[in-house]
Amino acid sequence: MKAKRKAKVDPITLSVVRGVLETTQREMTLTLEKTARSSVFNLAHDYSPALFNAKPEMILQGQDIPIHLGSLIPAMKAVARYFGDDIHEGDLILHNDPAFGGSHAIDTCMYKPVFHKGKLAYWTVCK
Repeated sequence: MKAKRKAKVDPITLSVVRGVLETTQREMTLTLEKTARSSVFNLAHDYSPALFNAKPEMILQGQDIPIHLGSLIPAMKAVARYFGDDIHEGDLILHNDPAFGGSHAIDTCMYKPVFHKGKLAYWTVCK
């Protein structure tokens, strides 16, 4: 049996990365609220922004609506499975499948794949 290696994490690097991720989430939230035409967004705050890596694994999620915590991960994985390698720069995917996180007709998720040097780097998601 192999012994598990303990990863050493530099506390300064950890603090910087955490700050960048928290700032990214706040900027996503502010952008949604400033550009929304619906009071559901800018008054009721009925949304949750998130970032996923290319695998897709959740990197961060806003602390907006707790019910969204459980639905974003399976919904993102379903979208990634459905489209597979047929994802391209400029794509924007809207999704409200009730089997994968859409609990009613206007309960939608928006997925934007982000590319770096022609390769899928991560996803921005808003439910």
